[in-house]
Amino acid sequence: MSNTKTAITVAIAENDTYQSDLLVHRLSRFGAVEIAFTACNGEEFLQQLGNHPRLPDIVLMDIQMPVLGGIETTGILSKTYPMVKVIAFSQWDNIERVASMILHGAVAFVSKTLPVSQLVQLMIAVHEGRHQLSDHPYALPVLEKIKEMREKGQLLSPRMQMVLTHVCSERSSREIAELMDLSLDSVKGYRKELFKLTGVKNVAGLVKYGLQHGYLSPKHSRKEE
Repeated sequence: MSNTKTAITVAIAENDTYQSDLLVHRLSRFGAVEIAFTACNGEEFLQQLGNHPRLPDIVLMDIQMPVLGGIETTGILSKTYPMVKVIAFSQWDNIERVASMILHGAVAFVSKTLPVSQLVQLMIAVHEGRHQLSDHPYALPVLEKIKEMREKGQLLSPRMQMVLTHVCSERSSREIAELMDLSLDSVKGYRKELFKLTGVKNVAGLVKYGLQHGYLSPKHSRKEE
């Protein structure tokens, strides 16, 4: 199947535990793949990642998950562990969500209906650096949506927008964690990702960005004055 000498370690973040177990069972038949761990949402995934002795090579990341979704989790992961390659993994053909995953750090996208043998081939290609986004048969509309979103500044997910609002209200990370029912580490990851995505260096810059792109109401601008 491949010249890969050692198994590719794969972590799976999947909302549906039945689908996750089924995927683990099917992937276990391929010697090229070793499952590191599974998680049912982004927050659980990040916790397991921090406790695991070895970083996975590939992450199959479900886009829609409770607590912490795939887009937000991918953004945090790409900032903290940029060497880990994320593949957006979803059964919904939503171009905007897929584009958001790519913008937040995913390197490929695939449907959950893809045969497992082809999924393994894709993971090997991603791991070896041979995969290009343009290789996907539906790449063109996704690439066009990425360009559109970049031009319009539509980089922030709903949860990121909420964190932006709280940050611009001068709430601390601990206060935001309590308000949004998130871990402190998740909030800190969001804050770092906000500065990375917007290209600003302080809260005043975030306020300006939020106003320019329609994420904030004018009442926040008093912090900038």
